[in-house]
Amino acid sequence: MIMATKTNTGLVAYAKAQVGLPYWYGTFGQTASASLYTSKKKQYPSYYTASDFSSQYGKRVHNCVGLIKGYLWSSSVTATPAYNSSQTPP
Repeated sequence: MIMATKTNTGLVAYAKAQVGLPYWYGTFGQTASASLYTSKKKQYPSYYTASDFSSQYGKRVHNCVGLIKGYLWSSSVTATPAYNSSQTPP
């Protein structure tokens, strides 16, 4: 599913595709990994205190606002997000 034009229904489809995937504070659709965990733990030490993050490696992760950013910055529901400054509001 290619999402060239961003729409409200596209956002819903993207969100539905992410149901059941882990919530990681400060993320926007990256793939969970040891390096992402280390980076986020350093950035947000009070959130990253549980011991089960390694069991989530390899899965796509978002936080609440990151879900919207992930949609805007991804070309499909499974593509790696790429920040694009032209997608910011006028």
